Amino acid sequence: MIKAGTILYSTYDEYTILKQVGQGGNGMVFLARSGDGTHYAIKAILSKISKMQTDRFKNEIEFCKKYSHKNIIKVIDSGRYVNEKIDIIFCVMPYYEDTLRSKINKGLSPQEAIEIFVNILSGLDYAHKNNTIHRDIKPENILFRKSSNESVIADFGIAHFASEDLIAAVETKRSDRLANFKYAAPEQKSHDQVIDGRADVYACGLILNEMFTKQVAQGGRFIKIADVNTEYGYLDTVFDSLFCQNPNDRLYPIEKIIIELKVLSEKQQNENELQELLNRKISEINPNEDIPVPIVTDIDYSNNILKFELSYKVSNKWTQLLREGNYSHSSVMRYDPNSFTQHGKSFTVNINNANEQAIGNLVRHFKEWLTIVTIIYNEQQKYEFASRKRAEEEAMKKEINEKEKEIRMNDYIRKLL
Repeated sequence: MIKAGTILYSTYDEYTILKQVGQGGNGMVFLARSGDGTHYAIKAILSKISKMQTDRFKNEIEFCKKYSHKNIIKVIDSGRYVNEKIDIIFCVMPYYEDTLRSKINKGLSPQEAIEIFVNILSGLDYAHKNNTIHRDIKPENILFRKSSNESVIADFGIAHFASEDLIAAVETKRSDRLANFKYAAPEQKSHDQVIDGRADVYACGLILNEMFTKQVAQGGRFIKIADVNTEYGYLDTVFDSLFCQNPNDRLYPIEKIIIELKVLSEKQQNENELQELLNRKISEINPNEDIPVPIVTDIDYSNNILKFELSYKVSNKWTQLLREGNYSHSSVMRYDPNSFTQHGKSFTVNINNANEQAIGNLVRHFKEWLTIVTIIYNEQQKYEFASRKRAEEEAMKKEINEKEKEIRMNDYIRKLL
């Protein structure tokens, strides 16, 4: 239709066509560069292709100019291009490098899929509240900036617009059909059916399932979200509420879908947290693993300091028990346990003016203390473990009760919606 290098003029700018990037039943899409070098997407149709299509295109342009929402394509400019061969109407939009189709093909994480789903719902909710039904929601019409998950709904070319927003008299009959579209609701494939916003949410349900399963649900047998990701199986409830053959059975308006999604998500999170509580270990400490009695591996005397080297470094708590203990033979010529100082694996004591007999008694008593202190230490550890375990069990029981109450209350509140 338009060759690369062609310049399209609007009232205030000019756009150089770079290449064609898309084609549909309602026009062609080109990548173009404005006068300041910015890249835009240009959608164009033949001005005389049919009155219905040109009128719809005008309505699409005016809707996307008049209304602004972050999840709906924005029309920035528009114009008409005429030469000896063609006569076209065009509109200028931001250029989006990616589509939901390509994202689905590459694979989406559950959180990305949910974020995109909510974005689509948000954009449609805004359109519906402004009396506009899209009627052609599909992955190819959901656009994205490169490396972004903020979706933008495009192609309102076959949308039903409210009468007060019509720029021209659009003769769109109720019998208009989209039977060739995989995402069309059942009522769109039949004659004399009223098409409203519930047709859009039907397509949204199909897209939600496809973002997880990479397949478009058809008929009664299809892959469910729970089949590919049990953690997000609760989304099947949302899908089921939209994939209803009778439009009157679908969850609508869109605010109800968003609320349902939020409630089910919070319920699943609460149940996951409850399961984590039930699976949590009370303590990682094994009370049966007593520490062994440290062994004196070396004794050294130098500068009136007697030094004991032990087989391993004891804890500060063990040393505190030694120094504060009151044992038989705890005083040998004023050398009681409190006079010992720890240095890593060593214990030292000052023995000024001590004779051999006093040193011998001191060594023998210190070895006895090693055994006594270790027994006391192990018993104390078991007692502390038991006390801590009881406290953790009581705290966990309380937390589980609170979580179960929270789940019950949310279930009750959900029934009130």
